[in-house]
Amino acid sequence: MALGVRTVIKISNVSIQPYEESVLPSLEIAIEITLSKDEGAIVGLSGWLKDSDGCLIAPLSQLSSAQTVLELMARGSHYDKVLREEAIYKNTFIAIVGREGLEHIERKRRAHRKGDVKLILSLNVKLLKSKACISHIHKLAPDEIGISRLKILTESGRTVDAAFLVHAYDPDFTTSTTNRWILSGDSGPVFLQVVEQQLQCNITIPASDWLHDYAPKLGLGRLYVIEVPYEGIISEAWEYVRRAEEALAKCDIESVYANCREVGTLLNRIVKESIGNRPAIKKWHRAIGYFERLSSLALHREEIRNQKPVGEIKISCEDAEFVILITKALIKYAEELLQNAP
Repeated sequence: MALGVRTVIKISNVSIQPYEESVLPSLEIAIEITLSKDEGAIVGLSGWLKDSDGCLIAPLSQLSSAQTVLELMARGSHYDKVLREEAIYKNTFIAIVGREGLEHIERKRRAHRKGDVKLILSLNVKLLKSKACISHIHKLAPDEIGISRLKILTESGRTVDAAFLVHAYDPDFTTSTTNRWILSGDSGPVFLQVVEQQLQCNITIPASDWLHDYAPKLGLGRLYVIEVPYEGIISEAWEYVRRAEEALAKCDIESVYANCREVGTLLNRIVKESIGNRPAIKKWHRAIGYFERLSSLALHREEIRNQKPVGEIKISCEDAEFVILITKALIKYAEELLQNAP
């Protein structure tokens, strides 16, 4: 890789959709890369699909490319205006995310405040750059400098007319003589250069698209969406929920349960102080009692073991998702009690 070289290149367009011609869950990613012709030609593309935190989800495999003809030109002639034009490289990649990758994407999506899928497309681009320059060589007839016709004897014994070749700067240089396109390296003997550059592009899949278009085709099935209206009256409780959802995205189940238990403790104190011994407190006692048993599941597995179930007791991400859902419902219920309790 050449050091100190920076090429103007950008991802100009990206589209993503489920790829259904694969046994494993996969995404099809079509991209367009814009590059001015004087910056070289793309000869290699590879990369990764990452989550919003930069964790690798799947490698990219090139499925197709619309660019079939690559051209490198030398600078320093009237063709430079062609070099300043932009070339668009169209490529399609497949990212085989697999089941684990898909579950990771889904956990991150559920932790996002809007439920969107946030991904990063990371590309390694290999460019072949031309460092060749045209030498502005012009033909000068001997009589133009006061010399009679100049003859040269060739090795075959023939005598041919000859002319001087001189260099003179011409910003619009061209020649009709095919062998007068004399090349040189740009400030050195190097004519070609291989440059590698990394490009990144953020991809957002809206929650509605993921639920209705992606999930069924990727094998997640149709997802049932439960909406809990957010009033934000007890803001501290919702902050604990936010932390629990961040923990869920990392599959940190203990932190999920810990934050949800904090919500229960907070709500129980606020409701008791606000409602006192009014009739609504009876309903609250039943609700918080059920919640406390549920949210302490990860701490009291022995109680389940004493019921002699078959197999080891494991707390999964699905259990944690359920606890978060019930926690949101409990906050909403507490807020309504505080607003409406007689």
